[in-house]
Order: sequence, then structure tokens, then C-alpha cells
Amino acid sequence: MKIKNVKNRSERGLTLIEIMVVLIILTLIMGFIGSKLFGAAERAKRDLNRLRMTDVKNAISEYQLRYNSIPPTLDALVNGAPGLAGFQRVANPEQLVDGWGRPFIFRTENNGLSYKIISLGADGMEGGSEANSDDSLTGP
Repeated sequence: MKIKNVKNRSERGLTLIEIMVVLIILTLIMGFIGSKLFGAAERAKRDLNRLRMTDVKNAISEYQLRYNSIPPTLDALVNGAPGLAGFQRVANPEQLVDGWGRPFIFRTENNGLSYKIISLGADGMEGGSEANSDDSLTGP
């Protein structure tokens, strides 16, 4: 009598089709999770950017209260305006950069009666959408 070597069905390996299906499912899951994680990082930078702009606006308000004028540049918040006596710092240099590490753009308007703080977004260029969009804050 001859005994045949029959493998149990539970011991066989995965077929190529099964491996491909698993890889496709894993790719889809990682793509979904990855896009959410990268999107969250950009949203966090935009939120940080808005907070820093608000900090700069508050520093400008403090400067305006102390010296009765809007600073000519953002650097004046740290080092004082030329010819200004008795200057006390109202901002730190780290506050004057956007969420992507670039300096804010500062413009005075209406003959120095108002101002605009501008961040050019993730790409550092004017225009764009989503993370690359410009953000601005005007005052007072």
C-alpha cells in the first residue's frame, strides 16, 4: 500500500493574486493616512502663522501706545526706529517670521496711519491656493 503525501490546505502559501490584493489595500490605506498627516502639518503651520501675525499686531499696538506712531519697519519693534530715544523692545526677532521661517512683509498705508502684515504662504510667492495662499492682517 502506497501513502500519498497530501498537504493540508491550511499549510499552503499565498498566491500571487492574494499578495497583490493585500499590497493594493495597504497602499490605499497608507495613501489615505499619509494625505491626512501631511495636510495636518500644513494646517498647523498656517495656524502658527496666524498666531504669529496676531503677536506682531499686538507688538505694533504696544509700540504705537508707547511712541504714538506706527513703526516704520518690523525691525523697529526689536531695535527701535532711527532717532527714537529711550526705546524698549516690544517684540523678539523670532516673532517676526512666518510659519515657514520667512520674514513677514510689512507695509504702512494711508500716510502711516495704518499697516498691513503679509505672509506669502508655504511657497513664498504671491498668489497660490491652500498652503501656498497668501495671508494678511491689517491694522489698526
